[in-house]
Amino acid sequence: MVLGAAFSVGLGLYFLRDVLSQSPVSRDLPKIGSYSAYTLLAFLFLTLLYNLDVLLVKCFFTDLEAGYYMAAATIARMVFFGSTAIAGAMFPKVAAWNEAGNGDTARELLRDALLYTGVLAGLGAFFLNTFPRFAVSLLFGGAYIESAHLVGPLSIAMLFLSLSYVLSLYELALGARKFLYALMVGCLIQSTGIVIFHGRLGQVALVMIVAMASVFGLMVLLKVRCQRENTLCKL
Repeated sequence: MVLGAAFSVGLGLYFLRDVLSQSPVSRDLPKIGSYSAYTLLAFLFLTLLYNLDVLLVKCFFTDLEAGYYMAAATIARMVFFGSTAIAGAMFPKVAAWNEAGNGDTARELLRDALLYTGVLAGLGAFFLNTFPRFAVSLLFGGAYIESAHLVGPLSIAMLFLSLSYVLSLYELALGARKFLYALMVGCLIQSTGIVIFHGRLGQVALVMIVAMASVFGLMVLLKVRCQRENTLCKL
């Protein structure tokens, strides 16, 4: 399937070679390729941040314990996926305003997006911390009730990830890159922490909170530093 897709793309580019060579877009292809690579890398790190824990839990725990963790993680991810639409709506507007030189308006939109995401994801995390057994019983039944104690901590981790996602899309809209360091550090903290602290599932959940909070904190620090230096956070 992958080879077939690659062959189709290559064949299409071959037949369009004359058009591309005459189009002004061709001069921007290196820039487009670089931006696409950084964007792909950003989403790779973000995907690892909410999936790597499940993969590692499967390695260090029994199938039953891994099943409990997967159930809790699935419920907690609702906090993240339920708030990503706000960042998605912000992205094109920030890109357009930044291109037009309206940086102040773009920053105001960032503050609004962080506020709305924090409120929405925060309400979700509050509900899951208050009624974890109800959420597990409703979505997975009584057989997975043992995972209820993991739902609350993991939902807090997803709250931080939701805020980091907003900042990530904002930086991508500006063409900034340094936020990738924060995502990479978060993945390292997450993986290393789980490898070291996996005596019980509760430890894994705490590692997730530390990792996600670290990502958000580092991204905020990088953003503040770049604003003070009046520079774009490029690599």
